[in-house]
Amino acid sequence: VMVISTEEKYLFSQFIDKEVVLVTHALNNFIQHTSNNNFDIIYVASNNPHNIAGAKWFFEKVYPQLPKTIKIHVIGGVIDSINDYPNVEKTPFIENLSDCYLNAKIAICPMFSGTGVKIKVIEALYHGLPVVCNEKAIDGLNNKTRNGCLVTNDLYEFADIINQLINNFEYFNEISIQAKEYCKTNYNKSLVYNKLDSIFKERNV
Repeated sequence: VMVISTEEKYLFSQFIDKEVVLVTHALNNFIQHTSNNNFDIIYVASNNPHNIAGAKWFFEKVYPQLPKTIKIHVIGGVIDSINDYPNVEKTPFIENLSDCYLNAKIAICPMFSGTGVKIKVIEALYHGLPVVCNEKAIDGLNNKTRNGCLVTNDLYEFADIINQLINNFEYFNEISIQAKEYCKTNYNKSLVYNKLDSIFKERNV
């Protein structure tokens, strides 16, 4: 049995007799993040109930604590549940999210429920973006610390972290480096493919 997260590996290994192997999400070589950012924040989310609840929390509680000069880009079906704000651009669908990540400084993932790996978190980290998020957003990540994610469930701390990342380049750069190194170590496509090769060769598949 192949699983994508350490939590799934633990869960499946408790209930089945077969070997459980961790194979992480695979990413291409790291894309260099540029300093020419049109947006301070990118928020990618579909319109499932978990994302809708997270978006409501962010815009009702955290957003009022942020300067209105901060530019936010929200992408995905969750925009149907978000009011119009002068500094928030809403896009229902993007063919290539990579361009959007490279056009933003940090990512957010407000989420208090749901299960499994949040691929949007990994993709943001892969592009060198620090991710400000709640505890549920780091479900499935191999490392829970020093991975580019800044985790809090407190609305004031959430806003304060965003402000620090935007206003303090040294702090931003430190977390951005953590994000890059975490992805290189855990989600490098060549490493993942080598692991898959070894799994199938061992079993003569």
